[in-house]
Amino acid sequence: GVAPLAGMVLLQRPSTASAGRSQAWRKLQGLLDDSLAAYDLRLVAGNIAGVPCLARTGAQDEVINPASTKHLVQAVQNGGAQCQSVEVPGKGHWWWDTHLPNDGGAVDDGQMQEFWEQCLHQSTPPLPLRFTLRCASLDICGGRGGLRLLQQEQPFTLSSVSVDREHQHAPWKVHSENLLAVGWSAQPAFLGSPRGGLIIDSLKFMAEDFVVKNLPADDLGARSGSFAPQLPSVAQRSGGSLSNPFQ
Repeated sequence: GVAPLAGMVLLQRPSTASAGRSQAWRKLQGLLDDSLAAYDLRLVAGNIAGVPCLARTGAQDEVINPASTKHLVQAVQNGGAQCQSVEVPGKGHWWWDTHLPNDGGAVDDGQMQEFWEQCLHQSTPPLPLRFTLRCASLDICGGRGGLRLLQQEQPFTLSSVSVDREHQHAPWKVHSENLLAVGWSAQPAFLGSPRGGLIIDSLKFMAEDFVVKNLPADDLGARSGSFAPQLPSVAQRSGGSLSNPFQ
């Protein structure tokens, strides 16, 4: 589950006028602005599609305007995901007591405990038949359903993979943007997919290309976990088109 507290959809620097400033100053300002691009949640909030989400804020938050939480939830919904928005009456940016003294307050009161209990006791949320994973900086981007974004065509610019399946066991039709390489992470949680194979930008990978073996990850160079692909797990783009690394 995901539970942002007093969330912000976009980090913004203090507004400063650039008129009359030197060219070097304007370039520095541009670099600072670009450094915040990776934290623009308007672009990536839909990555949590299918994952339970509860966004809370104090109705009288004096640090982050409560409207920021509404904007965050709207960004999640615009990205094709769902998230519940809650404003706790009479509370500011932080509190210890929601209804009773020391009842957990902002992070652990009855509502938060109920949300986490539901997340812990339900089965893993099913992977949506259609989803998109977007990321501007791969250093802070994970993966989804076993797919990982490995190398960008233009670094620190928005990249994405969009997956479309007709049904649970159908081939994954994957469209990539601004990517040189995507990877497959064959961890135990992903062993049921993609049984129908992958079609990445019109290049087809058969299901047997993703056969896994119960081997130590270190033996095959996997980043984590105790399972790793039996064959190389990177689809490299060469000369503008992806080549099949399994041949």
